[in-house]
Amino acid sequence: MSDIEKIQLFEQKKIRTAWDEEKQEWFFSIVDVCGVLTGQPDYDLAKNYWKVLKHRLIKEGNESVTKCNQLKLPSPKDGKRYATDVADMALMFRIIESIPSKKAEPIKVWMAAVAAERINQAIDPERSIDQAIADYRRLGYSEAWITRRIKTIEIRKGLIHDADARHRRNRAAIEGEEGRCGREFPVPAQRRFQINALQNVPVILPSLPIHPKGAVQLVRAGFPAGTG
Repeated sequence: MSDIEKIQLFEQKKIRTAWDEEKQEWFFSIVDVCGVLTGQPDYDLAKNYWKVLKHRLIKEGNESVTKCNQLKLPSPKDGKRYATDVADMALMFRIIESIPSKKAEPIKVWMAAVAAERINQAIDPERSIDQAIADYRRLGYSEAWITRRIKTIEIRKGLIHDADARHRRNRAAIEGEEGRCGREFPVPAQRRFQINALQNVPVILPSLPIHPKGAVQLVRAGFPAGTG
């Protein structure tokens, strides 16, 4: 479901989020949001608060709870992945309305800003790079490590772009020859084999440098991380 998992900060409080590329929207960890709204820093207590609230909303016939999704997100306690209740922004707003808190409106504004920032990054990719650099610095990575990682990401994007362009040219070649030859004179088998072989040439991608302590993957490019 999610293509990007990211820990985002609201007033220095960590909230786990996941971006759904297909639906083009963020999903927020409900337990994390409950912890922020209730001022409860203990994860287990925040989890218990959501469990009680969820049960109460179900008894009241609140359909919003039944629409919650679950994603396997890293636990703040041990880093292992567990099924976690998440909600998109619209559903999260309805849940927030059930929690008496002075931070209800500020966190709604923050969620809307998070969503808007993602749209801006899609329009202007440089904003995404700037945000990644800021996140890495906040997490304490060295400037040398950040530079290597950003360069590797840029190289990967270039290779992927080249591979896509090559694929389009090869498909155009096949369609063009089929169009010129027509049904009576199909593309020779040997020529088709040569074109298809070009499409299947593997693209060797460089590995992303990983911090010795284990980098938090803020942005997933869709490739396995290497070591650097």
